[in-house]
Formats: sequence, C-alpha cells, structure tokens
Amino acid sequence: MRRKGETFTEFLMAAAVFGVMMTGIFEFMANQTDNLAKIRHMDDLMYHAQVYMNAPKNNKPDWDDKDKIAYDTSTENTLIIKKKGKKDDEQSIVSMTFKLKP
Repeated sequence: MRRKGETFTEFLMAAAVFGVMMTGIFEFMANQTDNLAKIRHMDDLMYHAQVYMNAPKNNKPDWDDKDKIAYDTSTENTLIIKKKGKKDDEQSIVSMTFKLKP
C-alpha cells in the first residue's frame, strides 16, 4: 500500500514539472512565430520600397495590391510605406519610414 502512494506522488510531481516545461516551450514558440511574422512584413515593405524607388519619377507604378499597401510621400525627402490590415479595417499592421536623398 505504501508503494502506491509514492508512485502517485511521483506521477503528480512529474506532471507538474512537465506542465512548467510546456509553458516555457509554448511561450518560446509564440515569440518565435511573432518574430517571423514581423520579419516577413518588413521584408515585404522593403520590396515595395525598392520597386517604388526604381520606378521613373513621372510614372510611378500602379500596384496590384494597392488595397494592402499605402504610400505617403507628403513629407519632403521621406517615404512612408504602410501595410494595411483586412479590407474592413484600414489600420496599418506595420509601417516603415525611409529617408530619401535629395
């Protein structure tokens, strides 16, 4: 009878340790996923900035995804590119500001 109590206690301790470890692992995975999403958004914005800057000044291209990307050149020597959220939500997910040489 005494042995059954020890094995149950061992099981509870192992379950508690496993739970603590899994909490750390899931938090790590969530942070890495968030970091990967940010990197992908920034890479996409860098691509659009390069295409925008390589286009002729008098003939800026009409984007296929203009409902997803917004360009702001209202400030002199500055290009702001924003990646929009869903069509219903006009808030930007992420944005980048580029200083342009005169």
